[in-house]
Amino acid sequence: MIQINYLAIAVGAVIAVLFSALYYFLLNKQVIALRATKLSKKEDVRTVATPNKIIIELVRTFVLGLVLAYAVRLLGVATFDQVVVVAFWLWLGFPVVLFVGQVINEHFPGRLAAIHAGDWLVKLLILVTILAYWR
Repeated sequence: MIQINYLAIAVGAVIAVLFSALYYFLLNKQVIALRATKLSKKEDVRTVATPNKIIIELVRTFVLGLVLAYAVRLLGVATFDQVVVVAFWLWLGFPVVLFVGQVINEHFPGRLAAIHAGDWLVKLLILVTILAYWR
């Protein structure tokens, strides 16, 4: 049976969500401008952080952390070099592949996809680091 540290997952999820909030706060003007190019003028391009959205984001990130915890254990990730390699390949294989598909098939703005991909890269690094070291 694989031992999973649920407290590490929860702490990692909170840290990752806080990072994302700061990341998007700092890039807010660019994100709004890029969303406006895709949406009609009638649609609101801003994202408002409501309590429900925050709870959903914490749950989503906790689930991501749970999946990553199993991957970290099964792969035996124990050093920072391994953390970086695993986080990079997970990032490249999942969010990047999905965002490229959106850009090509749905005409999603490439710069907006790059912003989201940057968030995912750091989020994965945060979670994999915490899960590898906090056993």
